[in-house]
Amino acid sequence: MPTPYRPQEIIRVLEHLGWQVTRQRGSHVNLTREGRPGLITVPTSGREVPIGTFKNILRQAGLRQREFESAVRQAL
Repeated sequence: MPTPYRPQEIIRVLEHLGWQVTRQRGSHVNLTREGRPGLITVPTSGREVPIGTFKNILRQAGLRQREFESAVRQAL
């Protein structure tokens, strides 16, 4: 079971992995990465991102949970 992360932690790790915040609209932050189609949307409301939403963010980024967790150790 994935560890619950706060929205700012997820955004910081994704930025460490090369994603850039392109805009924020309301309570959602959109990130894009050059050379990669699509965007990732991270909800910033609430203390922790729900597990299902976190898994969807990982899928959109093309990351496995282990890759994300190793990036957490480097970025945070």
